[in-house]
Amino acid sequence: MDNNELTKAYDAVIEATEKAVKAGIDYDLKKESLDGVIAIAISKGDIVGKNEQERKAAAIMAFSAQYDAVNAAEVKYRGMKLELDMAKLHLDCLRDILRIEELAKD
Repeated sequence: MDNNELTKAYDAVIEATEKAVKAGIDYDLKKESLDGVIAIAISKGDIVGKNEQERKAAAIMAFSAQYDAVNAAEVKYRGMKLELDMAKLHLDCLRDILRIEELAKD
């Protein structure tokens, strides 16, 4: 194993981290926006229901496009986190190989 391979693994972790953070921010912003829109609609009386479950169902019907966007952003975020985890595992494996090679030299 050479330093170039290790450098590539570190770069992959950095890139995956950036993507996961951006996807997480996008998801949080979309979720917060949806929550705000729903809160306003409930306070105006546009969304009604006898209980929380009925209000949630009404909100999903009223704001289905935004719910879909939030769900898509969550799926993307989970995918980016998985890529980050995989990049970290690859880096850990390379570091372990490097340690074994160093120990074998002694």
